[in-house]
Amino acid sequence: MTEEDNGIAEATDVLLYSLLDKDQKIPSKCLATSDFDNDDSVRTYKLTIGDVEKWRIKTCTGAIEELWFSKPGSIRKVFISFKVKRVSEIDNIRETYRMRFHIYCNWLATKHEYLSHCIARKAAENGDTEQLYPRLEFRNAIEEQLCTWQEFPELGRFRMQTFSDFAKNKTDKIAEDQFDCSHARFIRAKLECEMTFAEELELQAFPFDCQDLSCIIYERTIGDTRCVFLPELRSPNFGSIDLRYSVIDQWDLETAMLEIGGVDCTHTDCDITHTIIVLRLKIKRRWKVFFWNIQFLVACICGLALTAFSLVGPDNLGNRLNLVITLILTAVTFTFAVLEKLPNVAYLTYMKTKQIMNGQDKYILISYGYLVALMVESTVVNSMNDKIDIYFFYVFLSFLIIYHIAFLWYAKQLRSQEEQKLLLNSEEVEHGINHLRPSLYFDYTEREQVQAKRTKHVYTLSIGKGKNGRLLAFNGRMVIPNGMNNDLKNQVKHNQEKLERLHKARSMYWLNTAAEQKEQKQATKSLQMLFSNKTSPFIQKKTNQIAQECTFQHECVKNVQNMNYRQRASARRRKRGVEEAKSTYLYLKGSKNVIRLYKLFILNILGNSINFFFFCPLELLR
Repeated sequence: MTEEDNGIAEATDVLLYSLLDKDQKIPSKCLATSDFDNDDSVRTYKLTIGDVEKWRIKTCTGAIEELWFSKPGSIRKVFISFKVKRVSEIDNIRETYRMRFHIYCNWLATKHEYLSHCIARKAAENGDTEQLYPRLEFRNAIEEQLCTWQEFPELGRFRMQTFSDFAKNKTDKIAEDQFDCSHARFIRAKLECEMTFAEELELQAFPFDCQDLSCIIYERTIGDTRCVFLPELRSPNFGSIDLRYSVIDQWDLETAMLEIGGVDCTHTDCDITHTIIVLRLKIKRRWKVFFWNIQFLVACICGLALTAFSLVGPDNLGNRLNLVITLILTAVTFTFAVLEKLPNVAYLTYMKTKQIMNGQDKYILISYGYLVALMVESTVVNSMNDKIDIYFFYVFLSFLIIYHIAFLWYAKQLRSQEEQKLLLNSEEVEHGINHLRPSLYFDYTEREQVQAKRTKHVYTLSIGKGKNGRLLAFNGRMVIPNGMNNDLKNQVKHNQEKLERLHKARSMYWLNTAAEQKEQKQATKSLQMLFSNKTSPFIQKKTNQIAQECTFQHECVKNVQNMNYRQRASARRRKRGVEEAKSTYLYLKGSKNVIRLYKLFILNILGNSINFFFFCPLELLR
């Protein structure tokens, strides 16, 4: 090896610079059009490249270059861009929608990842670098039609590329100790997705409502390395939504909102903050179709009901009632038409405040009341003169006009309020609309133990073991979020207290049942020892010990009555029982339980006597 080769070998694998993210400034290309947010103090979400190092290494081609790499162990910044290709199948009944989209991910490679890529290329492999790549979890997806990393011929899924315009303009001059994208290696991948997402619709203002179609993506990178999402810095337009092939005839896409940030895992088992991407498509329903096909026709039905006032006289009473009832049944048909277009929600539509109803339209309910009132007026028309009937005609006509004008004004106000939702972010949507439903958590430490006296069995009020200890069950406890309104908080607390009372009563019931079963087993065991064929001092001593622990008069009577008939019919066994009773009595003389055992022996003798006189003849006849 020559002196020149030695100098080249010594010059490779040398760390030249180390640049931390906190020391970097936002590139001029990435500055906002206004001064807002240009001085971002949040280190994690600055539009910079992250912690980097500059190395002099030998590249894949054998040349010696100075390249920038991501610093190992630091927060990895993944720069994304996206394209929404199609939105379709917005289902009001199932509360779902379908979307096809692409996500492009770019992240700066570490030195180890770059060298691994070079080795794979030399080995004629596809060049994939899988030491680290974003593991994405789509939280509200219920069905995945397509979700794969695109495979590029001869390059694999994860390509190694160099960009000349990443976070800089091509004409910018970069200092030697500052990051230069033209002297760096990026890993680029493309994720193709087509999924069906769940989206709870807020239909209080139907058909004048506005909705958010959300796609929530969590980053779940395995290991100690954290990933952070940022927009791709190659072009200011890092995302697009193309609706040319979308099927959303009943909706208009007004705007969209993309949110990149972190989620706090306060109430979960994780101790880190995960990065999320939330894409919200802000859509507005085309209300004219529902207005002319439903509400206008219901208004016509109510208007036609006024023709009943033309049927005057007692002879036309039947025709008048028949007309009104027919119109009521027609309105009911339109109610089913509305129900077919809405899910079974627990509130009235076309209104702002929630009611405990089953998806009815407030406008149609008032129309029902109007028609029913008209039928009631028709039933008492015989007791009125024609002048009063004309007064009622003007009353119903005035009410019909006034309440339709009021509903038109109310619909305009609802539309204006719904349009405010087009500007809400995720936190405002959760706190203002969804009310943050409570979550259930299981804690094995939150339990109350009750120990039975003179036993080793421990019964818990919050844990049930099932039959013969087969199950170990824990009760979930609700955690009320801060964003929930006071009415829902009080309702959840009331339900939780009610469940706790029921659970405590059930636990005490099983506790008492277990104690009764234990006492019954001990009493049965004592009887078996007392009337055993083999009498010994040890058995008598055990009988004395068990008899002192339990009070089993009632159990003894049951066991005496349930003894086998043939055993009680034997005279020899009866005499042996009397002898054993006498010996046991002498052994337990002076004990506190003599009277109890004496009663037991008397019951036993009476039972055997009854068996001898009544059941022995039956046995002999057999």
